[in-house]
Amino acid sequence: MNELEEIANEVYNTLGAGHNKYIYQRAIEIELMLRNVPYSEKITLPIFYKDFIVSWVDVDLVLGGVIVAIRTEKNIQEEDVNQLERYMSLFSLHDIKAGLIINFPQKKSDECEFRYVNNVERNY
Repeated sequence: MNELEEIANEVYNTLGAGHNKYIYQRAIEIELMLRNVPYSEKITLPIFYKDFIVSWVDVDLVLGGVIVAIRTEKNIQEEDVNQLERYMSLFSLHDIKAGLIINFPQKKSDECEFRYVNNVERNY
């Protein structure tokens, strides 16, 4: 288990089930800070159309070349993976190697779910 998975499980085991994603995200940020792991939070990226900004998207966390998306769903959906891949393509000029979706389930009987996504180009 890598450190991000360990941190997510620590947060989930401490807070329990049923919170919104922002509570889990803030707890992850605190745990990263306590472990002296550098990260960036809530990065806003522009979406361009012919050199014009048409919108902005927010990325939950970035650390060590990994975009981290936090969810609180029954399970990770294919749309979550597609969205993360789109965000990764916005970072294509940066040193983003992978993406990670962390899902904090809403029932305590379930465990945190993790889905890794490699940085590959994809046509949409």
